[in-house]
Order: sequence, then C-alpha cells, then structure tokens
Amino acid sequence: SLTPLPPFPAATTTSSLAYVMYTSGSTGLPKGVGVSHRAATQSLLAHEVLIPPFSRFLQFAAPSFDVSVFEIFFPLARGSTLIACHRERLLNDLPGTINAMAVDGCELTPTVVGSLLLRRANVPGLKLLLTIGEMLTRPVVDEFGYSADKPGMLYGMYGPTEAAIHCTAYPNMAAGSKVGNIGRPFSTVSCFIAAIPSPTIPSSAETLDVLPIGEVGELVLGGTQLADGYLNREAENKAAFITYNNSPLYRTGDKARMLGDGSIEVLGRISAGQVKLRGQRVELGEIEEVVYKHPVIELAFASVLDGMLIVFARAAAGGEGVVVQEVMETCEQWLPRYMVPSEIVVMPSFPYLPSGKVDKKALESSFLRSRAEEDGGEGGVVGETEKVVQRALGGLLKVKVHPTKRLAGYGLDSLTAIRLASHLRSARLRISAVEILESETLREIARVCSERLLTPPIDGVVGEEEEVFDFSPLEAPVRQVLAEMGVHEPFEEVMPSEG
Repeated sequence: SLTPLPPFPAATTTSSLAYVMYTSGSTGLPKGVGVSHRAATQSLLAHEVLIPPFSRFLQFAAPSFDVSVFEIFFPLARGSTLIACHRERLLNDLPGTINAMAVDGCELTPTVVGSLLLRRANVPGLKLLLTIGEMLTRPVVDEFGYSADKPGMLYGMYGPTEAAIHCTAYPNMAAGSKVGNIGRPFSTVSCFIAAIPSPTIPSSAETLDVLPIGEVGELVLGGTQLADGYLNREAENKAAFITYNNSPLYRTGDKARMLGDGSIEVLGRISAGQVKLRGQRVELGEIEEVVYKHPVIELAFASVLDGMLIVFARAAAGGEGVVVQEVMETCEQWLPRYMVPSEIVVMPSFPYLPSGKVDKKALESSFLRSRAEEDGGEGGVVGETEKVVQRALGGLLKVKVHPTKRLAGYGLDSLTAIRLASHLRSARLRISAVEILESETLREIARVCSERLLTPPIDGVVGEEEEVFDFSPLEAPVRQVLAEMGVHEPFEEVMPSEG
C-alpha cells in the first residue's frame, strides 16, 4: 500500500521536494528518487567553479533523465542561451544541429558522442563537451581529450540520480586518460570507498567498512546533494541510504577505488560488470577495453547470452566488411582464452534509450531472435556426424553449439576435449583430444571424424593417436580431497600427455 502524501506546504523551503525522478527499470520496478531544493541548488552551485564559460548550451537529455535539470537551469543561471529543438532533428543530424545553432557547450552520453558526434572536426564550434551516464570509451577520450595539437574540451562527469545530477568531475581530460577515472568530488560531496556488502548477508549493507587508498570496494557518497530517498520503497532505502557517524550516505552500487591523487577510478557495476562465464569470473568492461584497441571500433558492448560471450561493436565508416576477424585476433592477442568472445557482431548503429544510453536489452533480444531464426531445428547442422558431435558438445558444455562458431568462445578446454574424444569414440567416431583442441568449430571436428570413417583403422589401431582416457569421474572426489586440505583455487587447464 502507498504511503499517504503529506499536506502540500504553505511555503517552499530548502527541504521541500524540487522534483521526483524515476530511475531506469532495467533491474526491476523503477524507483522514484525524491530530490530536495537544497540538493538540486547545491549541485548547480558547485558546478560554477568547475565548468568553463560557454555562450550557447544544448538541451539534449530527455526530461526523464536528471541531466536535463542541469542542462536547463545551469545555463540560464549563468545568463547563457539555452538551445532546444525537436529530438528527431537532434538524432538525425546532431553535428549539423550543433553547427546550425552555434552551440558551443553540451552534455552527452559517451554512446551518443561515439555514434552521432564521432569527430571534433564535425563540430568545429564546440568548445565544451561534458559526458555522463556511462563509462567513457577509449575512442571518445582520445578524440575529444586535449593533446599537443588539440585544445581541451572534454569533461568527464559522474553522478547517480540519488546524488543530484553530478557529484564528481574530471575536468579538461587529456587524450590517453584512463576511461574509468571520474575525477574528484564536488565541494558539496564526500566520497568513500567501502567494503562491498555480502549478497548472502543483507544486513551487511547497513554498516560501513571504509577502505584505504588503492583498495577496490563500493563507491559511497555523502554531503548536501544526497536525495531524500526512494518514494514508498522502505526496503531499498534501508539498503542504499545508510547512516555513518550520524551523517546520511548513499551506496552507489559502483565498484571503484581511490587513487593517490584523490581522484576516483570506477571499475563498473558491482552487480552487472562482473559475470560468471563457464566457472570463471569475467569483467565485461575489460573485454570492451580490449576491443577498443582495434582502431576501427568506435563503440563496443559485451554481454553473455545463452552461455556465450558476445561483443556488439560499431565500426567506423568503411570498416564493417573487414573488421570482425581483425577484432577477434586483437582479442586473442590480449585476452586469456576463456575471455575471448564467442562472436563479434558488427552493426551500423545501436538502439538507444531516451536517456541516450545504449538500449542493451533491445540489442540482446534482437540478437537472440535472429540467432533462433538462423539456427532452425538442428542449429544449422548438416549430416549425421555433425548431429552426433553437436549432441556430445552440448551435453558437455551445457549450451547449444552452432556448427560454425568458434569452440573457444564456448569454453572448450583441454579437459572438455578429453571427455569429448571419449564420448565420440563410444559413438565410433575417431578423433584425438589434441585434434579437437586444434579444430576451430564443431563442423571441423565433424569433418575430421567423417574422414576417419572413410579410412578404417588397421588392426584396431587408430592411426598414430594415443589412447585417450576420460578422467571426469575422478573430478568430484579430487575436489573433495582438495577442499579438505583447504585448497579452493579453481582447476587449471591441463593438456593431455603423450606416452
């Protein structure tokens, strides 16, 4: 049941609500964040010493995005001109609109910068570019950051809705700067790095264990910019808004660390940035950062779908036809085997939310739909041998394996190769574990097996292959013995030995 609203105040005070902004519903039911006049005005005033002068500021954010409060009121408070136009025009030709309206300052998400603005040469009159809402990307920092031959214009802003728009800033970023560095807190904001609460102990979120400089934990905010909390969401308020030394604080849910110079490096969301892939912890942000090492990629987003690591990428104009294999090779060069993507999907454009962020749910659902249509009944397999190999692989990897997708991306390791060789031998298909590891795809494994069917073994000897034994039944007791010995490290991959 909803809590009755209090009587409408006869006069507005600093503690009165200025607005209620609903956060994204991507993780569940949207939460209404109540922001007071005090919090909003303190945030706007704190910008004055950080943001350089501008004359004409663009109003780009949707009204449901709290950055719109800054875009509207900060330029007007400075006596500058606020530029607004139809959103369709902004999305169809953002550089053209900025140039036509003589805009010299704006705030955009890194996605919008990387997709619509692209190059500083496209907007020669733009002198100030603030970014918000997402982690900065390497192409954006290197293109819009200052260097010996390019003036500074990039300001990396950070701030959740629960702390009134922005609360930290990295002013005048240089090309080559760390993409995760969000700068230092405003004078109206306190920042702490605290131990991450245990998900199995909900009450641990209500206490605070402050960590020293350099240690990774959760970013916690305090100060006069904090929101009053979530409307009618007692449980969420109890977990996110806490008290420390008699002062209110907000747990951001962002993983971060404090650097020696007092700036803060954000390492992604605690809940979403780190995923478990085939038993290994994987930081999706690390994979995206490697993808950006390829000079053609301008935007990248990694996701785990149906047990596969998929990277969606947007290439620069003219690079779509040749970039996929090159990007895959870049990933293989920089990432361990288990973190190499199963597939890289290059797209001409990404879908966006009204806030300007990438619509990740739309991307993922579109991919899954197209994959289901492409695979059909047997997942694209041809012939009985491929069907047998697919069933065996599917049983071992616990996912449906596409015949032409890279097996390394599904997590095929040496232990799985040994098991697969044993399974296939019971089906009268002859291939060694080493040959399986050397095969790129399911179809390649099936081809080797089919060729062996045409060349029967002599005197029961399978060519020069070594006998392959399946040691998988020993895995459980070995793990139990190791646990009793206090050894909890994950199993290392072991290549099959030759006699």
